[in-house]
Amino acid sequence: MTDSQDRASSPSTNGPGGGGTPGSGGPSRSPGRRRRSRSSSGKGSSGRSGGSGGGRNSGSKGGSSSANRSRPRNGGRAGGSGADARVAAPVPAVAPRPAAEAPPPDRAPAANDRAAAALSLGAGAVPGAVLGLAAGLIGGIIAGVVVAVVVTVVVAVLVWRGSTGVVVRLVGAREPRPGEDDRLANLTDGLCATFGLRTPALMVVDDPVPNTCSLGRDAGAVMIVTTGLLEDLGLIEMEGVVAHELAHLRRHDGLRAAVATTVLAPLARLTGHDGLLHRALGPGRQFEADQVAVEAVRYPPGLRHALAAMEAGPPPAAGSPFSARRLATTRWLWCDPMVGRRGDASIGDLDDTSVRVASLDLV
Repeated sequence: MTDSQDRASSPSTNGPGGGGTPGSGGPSRSPGRRRRSRSSSGKGSSGRSGGSGGGRNSGSKGGSSSANRSRPRNGGRAGGSGADARVAAPVPAVAPRPAAEAPPPDRAPAANDRAAAALSLGAGAVPGAVLGLAAGLIGGIIAGVVVAVVVTVVVAVLVWRGSTGVVVRLVGAREPRPGEDDRLANLTDGLCATFGLRTPALMVVDDPVPNTCSLGRDAGAVMIVTTGLLEDLGLIEMEGVVAHELAHLRRHDGLRAAVATTVLAPLARLTGHDGLLHRALGPGRQFEADQVAVEAVRYPPGLRHALAAMEAGPPPAAGSPFSARRLATTRWLWCDPMVGRRGDASIGDLDDTSVRVASLDLV
C-alpha cells in the first residue's frame, strides 16, 4: 500500500470530532487551535502578569505610602541617630535673667582730690596775684600774667606735695621706737590687704590722750597715733581704729585734710576758731569713715568700744597738741575731735564722738 492510500485509510485528524495524534489513542488538536490556545494563554499570562504586576504595583504603592508616613523617622535616621534628632528638636526660648546691678562707684576719692587741688591752687593764688601785680607794674601786663600763673602753680604743687610733712611737724609726731608699735604694725599690714592700700608710715605722738589721725595718700600716707592709744586699747578696739584711719586713706580724706590744715592752720591759730577748717575738711568725714570701717573688721563693735574709751580718756595737759589753742589748728583731723571740748557739740554734727557712738550702737 502506498503512502497516499495509508493516509486515506487512516481517520482524519482534521475532523470536527477531533482526533488523536498519530500513534496515540487520544484526540488531537489542530495547529490553528493550538496557536489560539497559545495566544490565549499568552493573553492570560499577560493578564496574570498584569494582575500580578498590578498587585505588585498596588503593593508598592501601599508600601510607598507607608514609607511616606514613616519618612520623618527615616529622615531622622538618615540625618543621624535618634539622640541627634532629639537634640536637634527646637527648644523653647528662655528669657535671660537680668544681671545683678553693680554697686555704685565710690565718688569720694575723686571729690576729695578735687577739693585738695582747689585748696592748693587757692593757696598759690594769693602770692601769685601779689607777685603778678608787682611784675605787671614793672614789666607790663604780659609779664604780670606770666608771673602770676607760674607762682600760683609752683606754690600749689609745693602745698600738695609738702602738706603731709607740715602737719606731722605741727602735731609733734615722731617715728616709733623699736618694739613700740609691733601690734599696731601687724594690724595695719593685715587691714591694708583688705582695703587694697599700701601700708602707711606709722608715727607716734607722746601724749596720754588716746587719739589717732591719718594724712596724705598712696606712698606718702602717714598714720599717727598717741602713746595713750597704744596703751589703753585692746586688740579688738585697735583693729576698729586702724580700719577707721585706713578708710580715710582709701577715700583720700588724708590728702584733703593735710592740704586744708596746711592752708588754714595759720588762720585758725590766730583766731582760735576752727569752723572754716572743719568746712574745708568736709563735715561728716569721721562718721562716714566709721561706716566704712565696720564693714571691713571682724568684730564691728570694736570701733564703738574704742570711741567710748577715747571719750573716757584723760583731759589734755598744758602744752599738749590737744590743748585749746593748738587744737584749733588740727582738731578735725583726729578720730576723736571732741577732746577737751565735750560741751561744744553742735546739734546735728555727725563728727561729734557721742553721736558716732550712738550710731554704732545700732550696728
